Amino acid sequence: MRKTNSQMSGLAAVLAVLVTVAVALAAQVGLFTLSGDQVKWPVFPPVEKVAPPSAPVVVAKLERDFAYRIGDVVPVVLYIKEAPGTRIDLHSIALEGDFEIRGSGKLYEETTKEGGRILRFQLSLQSFSYAPSISTKAAISYRVLSSNEEYTVSLPALAVSTSNTWDQKDRILEGELVVLHGWHGWINGGLLAAGLLLSIYGYRRYRYFKSLSPEALQSPRRAKRFVVARIRFDKVWKQIEAGDMAVAHYIEIERIVRALYEIESKTTREAGFWFLYGNRGPYQAVDILHQCDRVIYLGETLSVEDNLLIKTTFDKLVPHYSPEDLAIAAEILASPSERRRMREADPGSFQGRRPQRQDDQIQD
Repeated sequence: MRKTNSQMSGLAAVLAVLVTVAVALAAQVGLFTLSGDQVKWPVFPPVEKVAPPSAPVVVAKLERDFAYRIGDVVPVVLYIKEAPGTRIDLHSIALEGDFEIRGSGKLYEETTKEGGRILRFQLSLQSFSYAPSISTKAAISYRVLSSNEEYTVSLPALAVSTSNTWDQKDRILEGELVVLHGWHGWINGGLLAAGLLLSIYGYRRYRYFKSLSPEALQSPRRAKRFVVARIRFDKVWKQIEAGDMAVAHYIEIERIVRALYEIESKTTREAGFWFLYGNRGPYQAVDILHQCDRVIYLGETLSVEDNLLIKTTFDKLVPHYSPEDLAIAAEILASPSERRRMREADPGSFQGRRPQRQDDQIQD
């Protein structure tokens, strides 16, 4: 029952880790989706009466308009509201002034209910002019699809300052600084929880694999299973060395190896896959099982070389312990268990099997 509970707790830990990682990844993907594909569009001003027919409305935004140096790249975002029945030619952008376009822009568009489009066009400007303030004017062409006529519309003028202050004015902007955290807090919390669960699961697996390695006798009242395996193996091997090749001795060797690596319910073939692909112990233990199976199931008599293979393989898996450790472990194994001592000290607390109830007896 204890082994089943430990397996269930390990499975629950694995499922918890997988669910947490999946939620964290989904939140991160959602963050990138929200920040990359969805745009917070600005409020477009009304179309001026002097503008050409069906002219687009353009809003330009800068990350900042001060503290630039010569050759700095100035990122500009153009929000364009295209009227239905028109088409804007983004390749027709013409600049006049201190700036020039660097590289190609990045476009994102959505279709409006009226049949037009709204565009977000990210482009980079660069200037090598030496002046306290540098500016540019731009124009863009668009086509009316019904008449196939082209028009040119002016874009908002852009001006940036090379000083360290806003527009070369020494003033302090007051007000509350708004910081948009978005999903970063939830993502960091999810990743932290996933890391904690993975650490707990990794520590549990480390303790499990460590228990499969040879260990010395540490506690005076607890015999480690590797020490017990050494005592049992040396006892049965003395009889084999004396010439007693009984099948019961090889059955005992198999029981020792299976109990040592917790593979009592597995066949030799299953144990081979368990060690080879699961990394749950040394594969050399299967070699001992194969030699013992030849005697148990095939009725063969092992040669001196085959018996020596069993001995040398077991010695590699389980080290030789000092006589003091072996003596202490043998004394613990020979002494009565804690439960037996409690039963002898207080027999009244151990009533044995619960007496059958009277209604159960009537049903029987």
